[in-house]
Amino acid sequence: MNVRPLPVLLAFLVTAGLLFGGYFFYQAYAVHQPLASGIAGLEGVAGASLETERGLITIRLRLGGDADLMRVYRQAAQLAAERGHGRDAVITLDADASPELEAVWQDLLFDLAEAMDHRRYSDIPRLMDLAARRHPGVAAEAAMDECRVYVTLRKDGAALYKALPLRGDGMEAWANGAVR
Repeated sequence: MNVRPLPVLLAFLVTAGLLFGGYFFYQAYAVHQPLASGIAGLEGVAGASLETERGLITIRLRLGGDADLMRVYRQAAQLAAERGHGRDAVITLDADASPELEAVWQDLLFDLAEAMDHRRYSDIPRLMDLAARRHPGVAAEAAMDECRVYVTLRKDGAALYKALPLRGDGMEAWANGAVR
């Protein structure tokens, strides 16, 4: 049997092109674009970027100063679950936090971590009030659902957002905000 290499090579290249082209087309138009447009349309989202990998979608949210953190976070997670085609989603929060808000967060962090570690969630509103009293002009808010505690610090148009897992094994990620 005499196999001609040129037709075999061309068939291989066309097949590989269709296979990989179809995969990238699927990623762009069936996963990335619907999810990106849905997240960009959420109220309070000033900007968003998505990275899709094999089994993971990383969503980086930049929220406006008046965003409702818990609502936006939950809506983004719901969109990722609906439009992510079974991929896990990691949501990271970026904010325009001033150095003063970072200092308030560092002041609040130990007491908040202790309250969460000891499952004294009813102490969290008291800690937010205490932070607002210690730092004049700072508005400190907290909300909670079955998975996370959402902390928002605001002052003079700047905001700092944190979504903290209720389970204590994610504390090392609190400084950067990346929690699964």
